[in-house]
Amino acid sequence: MLLYLLNKPIVKKQVEANIVIQSTIPTIGDRTKDIIIPFPKDEHIKNEIIKKVKNILESRAVLRKEIETMLNTILE
Repeated sequence: MLLYLLNKPIVKKQVEANIVIQSTIPTIGDRTKDIIIPFPKDEHIKNEIIKKVKNILESRAVLRKEIETMLNTILE
């Protein structure tokens, strides 16, 4: 759920607005407390988001394994 919420445009804009460049290192420090993350109140919506994100991450892991297997087969 948090992965999904942190990637919402409204949250990304808040993060960008709170990043300060010190030297050449971007820092956010205590300003994370100023970021508002819009958690859905509806349990059904929360569960749908969790289910979809879980499926996406699991699919991504399977694809990575397939690519790794393919690369190992080609390199042999």
